[in-house]
Amino acid sequence: MRALLIAALLFIGCSPAPSQAPSATPRPQGPLPELSVYHLTGTWTDQNGKELTLQELRGKVKLLAMVYASCPQACPRIIADMKSIDEDLSKRHPKGVELVLVSIDPETDTPERLRQLADEQGLGPRWRLLRGDSQQVQELAAVLGVKYRKVSATDFAHSNQITVLDADGVVVHQQEGLGVERSRSIEAAEKALQDCCPEEHGP
Repeated sequence: MRALLIAALLFIGCSPAPSQAPSATPRPQGPLPELSVYHLTGTWTDQNGKELTLQELRGKVKLLAMVYASCPQACPRIIADMKSIDEDLSKRHPKGVELVLVSIDPETDTPERLRQLADEQGLGPRWRLLRGDSQQVQELAAVLGVKYRKVSATDFAHSNQITVLDADGVVVHQQEGLGVERSRSIEAAEKALQDCCPEEHGP
C-alpha cells in the first residue's frame, strides 16, 4: 500500500492546492505527510453544489468509499457498513468522524443526483458526497487501490472498500468486502481520533 501510494502521488505530482478562504473548522498545521491523499489536486463538487479541494477535508478523521448513485446492490451495502461503523464510533466519539462518498460515475452523478442519494439513504450533515472529473476520480482510485470499470450504460464493477483516513488524509486502514467484521476499522478510526484533538472526542 505504501509503495502504491508513493508511486501514485509522485506520478500525479504534489503541487499545493490553491489558496482557500479561512475556515471556521480548525485543521492541522504544517505540511501534509508524504502519504496523504490530500496531495491530490483538482476541484471537486459536493451534493450541495459547493466546490472544494481534497485538502479542505483535512482536520477530521474520515470514513471514505467510492460508489455510484445508481448502484442497485453493493453501494447501498457499503453505505450501510459505513453507518454501522459510525454508529459504534459515535457512542464514544460523537463529534469525531466524517463520512465521504466519492462517485465513480461523474458523468451521471450530478450534485443534484448525489443530493437525492443522500436523501434516499438518510445521510446527515456529517456525510459529504463528492464528484470530480474522470481523471480526478481515476487518480484517487489509484491512490486508494480501488478498481472499477464500466460494464454497461448504467452499471460498474468496482471494489467494495471502506478506507479510514486520519486527520491528515493518511490511510490507516482499509476494509474489503460487504458485511464483513468491522472491529479493525473501528479500532483504526478510534486510534486516529485519539491522535487528533482528543479534547473534541470525549463522551
